[in-house]
Amino acid sequence: QKPDVVFLDIQLQSENGFDLLEKVEKEFKLIFVTAFDAFAIRAFEINAVDYLLKPVNPERLAKTLERLLETEEKQ
Repeated sequence: QKPDVVFLDIQLQSENGFDLLEKVEKEFKLIFVTAFDAFAIRAFEINAVDYLLKPVNPERLAKTLERLLETEEKQ
């Protein structure tokens, strides 16, 4: 399947989110949702739309979705 947007955690069961991204064609907008703040710079280096820390603040999520919609409108 070809999703438009992926919300991805850093810590997965057997690997991390970056490992997973190396295995797929990244033809989607990416938003990290994780408890690990140490990977934020790396996430933005691969053009993540945003990086949300758990527990996710609803206001912060709303801003992220606004940013996502803005990137869609520019295309």
